[in-house]
Amino acid sequence: MTRDARAREAKQLIDRIAAESRAAGGRAEAGARAYCAELLAGSGFAVTEEEFTYSAFPARWGVPLLGLLLFAWFAFVGSRARSGPDAAVGATLPFLLLLPALGYMVVRMAPPERLLGRRGTNLIAVRGASPPLWLMAHIDSKSQLVPMLLRIAGIVVAAVAVAIATGAAFLGDAERTGPLLWQLVAGAGAAGSLVLLLSVVGDRSRGALDNATGVAAALLVAAECGGGRPLGVAITSAEELGLRGAAAWARRRSRVKSPVINFDGIDDVGTLTCMARGGSRLAARLRATAEEGGWRVRFRGVLPGVLVDSVALNGAGWDAVTISKGDISTLARIHTRGDSPDRLNGSGVAEAVEMVLNFIDREG
Repeated sequence: MTRDARAREAKQLIDRIAAESRAAGGRAEAGARAYCAELLAGSGFAVTEEEFTYSAFPARWGVPLLGLLLFAWFAFVGSRARSGPDAAVGATLPFLLLLPALGYMVVRMAPPERLLGRRGTNLIAVRGASPPLWLMAHIDSKSQLVPMLLRIAGIVVAAVAVAIATGAAFLGDAERTGPLLWQLVAGAGAAGSLVLLLSVVGDRSRGALDNATGVAAALLVAAECGGGRPLGVAITSAEELGLRGAAAWARRRSRVKSPVINFDGIDDVGTLTCMARGGSRLAARLRATAEEGGWRVRFRGVLPGVLVDSVALNGAGWDAVTISKGDISTLARIHTRGDSPDRLNGSGVAEAVEMVLNFIDREG
């Protein structure tokens, strides 16, 4: 199949999947999942659904609550800084000493299904016994009051402000730091924290780029990878609510951990990117494929503040990477109403599919 023909097919899939917003567990997501199941069954896969339960509280309210806490703290530090550096240090130390306790409470003392319990459904398609490779993409979508680009910037600014305040409080001479430094740090930190505070989850984005494109890529690779070759496909839910679908999928397959190629956010602009953790053998093999075929692929870690299903899989011991494509304009429309099918033509998906098919052929 030519790349142009593949792009046209990708465009049709994107338009169909992103016909409406697909909140995790909702009617629209179920309809899109059923459509994917029909296509995968037609490609010779045995298709099943796996339900899981999870708490939606951390993903829905964790970031806004953290933003509120940081905003209040930075505002307090800024007000105390007017009285001098010693007062600013005095306002900083209690918060920093409290952070480990807060982290422990979040991780250990909040049972995963106690607050805002939800049910999710992953779509699993398998061809052959014990697939040597899995393809993955999440089908749910979400919106936020701020786009991903602004959220990333807010996380970075707030983190840098916390780091500077920590260094100044524990390592610096209070008199040498001066009130101006503390006021600047407090102001920047409050601005970054306000962005986090506004990161409230909604359902006003059709999620064409994030992530109808990824689902389309997985479906096309599965359809074109013929010859009865063993392969697994996982279309996950609740990625936008803390990677819960990928985590549930991994828990059920803890014995055999085949490599996973996750597709997420494949724009028509920018550079094809493979996001992987250091030392990934799968990433090294993909790099070899790209170099042999003359593909221009950028290999890097996951951007700060960005959560993709491969992150959950890496944490569970899987060798997983995420294939994406885009630039700054891509990040500016993810999780907004602007993430609609009319801004995509499928060429990025066609490129990603072609590269992964070449990889599978090379691997034999």
